[in-house]
Amino acid sequence: MQKNFVLITGSSSGLGAGIARSLSEEGRNVALHYNRGEKRIKEIDDFCRKRDVETILLRSDLSSTAGLDSLRDQVEEGGIKLGGLVNNAGIAVSGDVRNITDEDWGMVLSLNLTAPVLLTKRLLKFFTDSSSILNMSSASGLRASREISIAYQSSKAALIHATKSMALSLAPKTRVNAIAPSFVETHMTGNILSNSGFREVIVRMTPMGRMETIEDVTNMASFLLSEKSSFITGQTFLIDGGITL
Repeated sequence: MQKNFVLITGSSSGLGAGIARSLSEEGRNVALHYNRGEKRIKEIDDFCRKRDVETILLRSDLSSTAGLDSLRDQVEEGGIKLGGLVNNAGIAVSGDVRNITDEDWGMVLSLNLTAPVLLTKRLLKFFTDSSSILNMSSASGLRASREISIAYQSSKAALIHATKSMALSLAPKTRVNAIAPSFVETHMTGNILSNSGFREVIVRMTPMGRMETIEDVTNMASFLLSEKSSFITGQTFLIDGGITL
C-alpha cells in the first residue's frame, strides 16, 4: 500500500528544514530531499521521526537532468504517493548585469527555476487527488534590489509566473501556489544578515518592526499544503512584514 507524503526539496537546512519540522509536528509524513549536508539531514530525520511520522531520505543533485530522473526513480521505488511537494531547493550567488558570470547565471536558473518545473513534471503521476504544490519564491522576485544578484531575482520572478501557469494546467486535481519571503535568517542569507548595520536597516524599514523568522514562513506553508486552502491556487503570498509596501 502506497503512503501519502509531502516531499520537500532542499530540506537539510533553512526553510526546507523548518517546513519539514512543522509538517511532522502536524502528523504528516515527509520525504526529505537533500544533496549535501548528510549530518544535518539525519538530524532533521530524527526530529521528524520523534513526532511519530514516517520519513524517507532522498538524495540527488537537482541541477542536472540525471539528478531529476534519479529523484523520480527514488519516489517510484519507495512506493510514495505525494499529497504535497515543496520546491524549496535553491542557490544564490553575487553579481549584477555588469559582472554576473555565464556559469553563475546558468547554475542559479537551473536549480531555482528549471528544477521546480521539470521535477514537478516528472512527479505528476505520483500526486494524490486534492494535492498541493508549493514553490518557494522570494520578495526579490517581485521587487528589484541592489543587494540581491540579478540571477537570483530573475529566477524567483520567473518562478512566480511558472506557478500561475502550473496552476492552470494542474487544476482541479492539484493546487499550485508560491511563497515569497523577504530577509529570513537562514544559511543562504547569513552573509548579508551578519552585518549588524544591514540588519538594523531592515528592521527599521519593516513596518512590523522585526526580522522575519522561519516560523513566519512555515505557518503559511502549512496552511497552503493543507485542505484549509482547498480553493486557493495560482497565488503568490508575500511574507515580508510590509517592507515592500
